[in-house]
Formats: sequence, C-alpha cells, structure tokens
Amino acid sequence: MVQPKKIKRTDNNSLQITWDNDNVTEITMETLREKCPCVSCQGRDSAVQFIHSDKKCFQARRIL
Repeated sequence: MVQPKKIKRTDNNSLQITWDNDNVTEITMETLREKCPCVSCQGRDSAVQFIHSDKKCFQARRIL
C-alpha cells in the first residue's frame, strides 16, 4: 500500500502530498473538507461554523 512520504502546504488553498512511490498529488482544502467524513467538516457540529467568504479560502469560528 502506498504511504505518504511528505505533505506540505503549497499555498493557502492546497496540500501537496508526495507518496513513497514518488507520485505527487495536490488537493485543495475545499476538496479535502468535502471528502472528510468528520462532523466538523460536514457542518453538523453546532459548535463550529464554516464561513465560505471565498471558495479558495475557508475559515472556521467558534460560536459560543
């Protein structure tokens, strides 16, 4: 099974993953959040609200 060798943030909007077979994948934060199954990323946690001011930039804020 291929494993990540290196993960780096390329800019404010994406991650670059270098795999142990030397393939490189770049994934946007938006896609990562869409694919993430956790409650916070899917917006079902009432304690966290995501503000989509720009499709390239995500912010999160706590609602108290």
